[in-house]
Amino acid sequence: IKVTRGVSDDLSLLAHYPFDGSADDVSGNENHGTVISADPVADRFSIPNSAYSFDGVADHIQVSAPNPFIGHELSVSLFVKIPPSSDGGIIVDHDVVGTGNSDWTLLVTPSGYPQLITGVNQSNYAVTGTTNFKDGFWKHIVATRSSEGVMTLYVNSVEEITATSLAGSIANTSDLQFGCWNNSSGNTSFF
Repeated sequence: IKVTRGVSDDLSLLAHYPFDGSADDVSGNENHGTVISADPVADRFSIPNSAYSFDGVADHIQVSAPNPFIGHELSVSLFVKIPPSSDGGIIVDHDVVGTGNSDWTLLVTPSGYPQLITGVNQSNYAVTGTTNFKDGFWKHIVATRSSEGVMTLYVNSVEEITATSLAGSIANTSDLQFGCWNNSSGNTSFF
């Protein structure tokens, strides 16, 4: 998983998680994650211990209050494999719970479609892709948001949707989480 500020180049790289047996950030920014119950599994190339499996019960990876993480721009690139029996869920979340302000979430909807949600000025904006992920095959997803609020989803290098939200900061000091989300009622939803 790579998270960048703006365009995807090494100069703006904020975190890179190769998931090679740990959740350490190899970008040099030391935004290391803590694996909580998630099991290391083979990745899309069948390389052992190069991806994580989440059980939907309590498994997740948490990055505690990452170093200045995202401002107005965002680019997240990752590979996911969703079983047909999945109810969808949060892939990665950097959310200020219940505010709709200065946050973002990348998820798979219960019907299997990728979705990027950003919160700006107490309003949430979402773009939803058209490729169904609930087929048990690895897919590459890239989610971007420009400083002008333009949000785009790419699946397997193909642009699926672009829409404009409000411009404004999506920066916050919340934890970055893979595989879970804490809602405004204090409940945690796992992937």
